[in-house]
Amino acid sequence: LLDEAGWRQGPDGIRGKDGEKLKLTLVTTTNPVRNQFQAIIKQWWHDIGVEVELRSIDASVFFGSDPSNPETYSNFYADAQMWANYFSGSDPGAYAESYTCGQSHGSNTPRYCDTNYDALVTELGKTADIEKRGEIVKKLNTILMDSYAIMPLVWRAGVSGISNTLGGTASNAWDSELWNAQDWYRNK
Repeated sequence: LLDEAGWRQGPDGIRGKDGEKLKLTLVTTTNPVRNQFQAIIKQWWHDIGVEVELRSIDASVFFGSDPSNPETYSNFYADAQMWANYFSGSDPGAYAESYTCGQSHGSNTPRYCDTNYDALVTELGKTADIEKRGEIVKKLNTILMDSYAIMPLVWRAGVSGISNTLGGTASNAWDSELWNAQDWYRNK
């Protein structure tokens, strides 16, 4: 793809086009696990001819709320940023809505905007049938992944303790352990 787009590999292994090197900045917090991921990603990108500058910012600054600070993740003044994100609710519609065009200064930190995506989110909001909602959510997820608006790397493992005397529990990647509490019962 890079060759087709005119980005040719130079003698130093870094690609260039029209006299400009292909260089990206990847920012995250000063966290040992995230910094290890940064190093891995830098190597992957270097292998395809991309020069990468790694920056690590103190978490209190990166996740800070000062709108005038260019180093907060919500200002997104980098080519790529890395942090943990998840949805904690029972309906993925709220998470999907966070990536609509109108959320560019809210939870849509990459400032992603696609009118087709927005139309599907609107359709989701008007759809009550659970099967149809599931189909729409899958389409929305595919659009986000195919456009690289977000790029999931890992799912952080979590541990939940459940009593042997409790039945009907079920894990759910979209919600807390309590999402189906109405189905719980005591084992005899």
